[in-house]
Amino acid sequence: MTPQIAFVLILLVAALIVLAKEFLPIEQVALLLAATLAASGILSPDAAFQGFASETVVMLACVMVLSRRLTDSGLLSRISARLRNRDDLRPRSMLASLMAASAGLSSVITNTSTTAVLIPVVLEIAHRIKVHPGRFLMPVAFASMMGGSATLIGTSTNLAASGVMSRLGLAPFGVFEFALVGITVSIAGIGMLTLLGPWL
Repeated sequence: MTPQIAFVLILLVAALIVLAKEFLPIEQVALLLAATLAASGILSPDAAFQGFASETVVMLACVMVLSRRLTDSGLLSRISARLRNRDDLRPRSMLASLMAASAGLSSVITNTSTTAVLIPVVLEIAHRIKVHPGRFLMPVAFASMMGGSATLIGTSTNLAASGVMSRLGLAPFGVFEFALVGITVSIAGIGMLTLLGPWL
């Protein structure tokens, strides 16, 4: 156990406590850790802030901005209102519609944002048709993950993999390179969860 290792472990424990108690936002904690490691000499400034030069990090930031702009545009509100005002209130039909909307939205905005936007809608619909919200929430979250896998920008995993390929000298993935697989998996997943969801 060297002093440097002990210092890093203390920093790690302190960061975990700050994150668990929510004293500071996650991004501030991450920046403080990087700055502290650079200032202490454990990491060189180049190594500590190398992530900011990553194409993947920049692309993720752009996707987050796109997601926020789409949310602010009112498009998601219109989709939510249409789901809320549906005449067909049968649980299975409503579940299929919610999952289809979740999968479609998560292909153009991040799946996390999609799920966050749809949670209030799902809770309201579940209350209106007197179904336990858990019957809808988990399938909607799964659908957002399946739909997000259909495009490069739908999930951070695809972006990260594309960035690694670029660094290895390989051609990066195209935006719609996963579309066939993602759409197939989404349709199959929505069908399976609609039919078997009540028993799972």
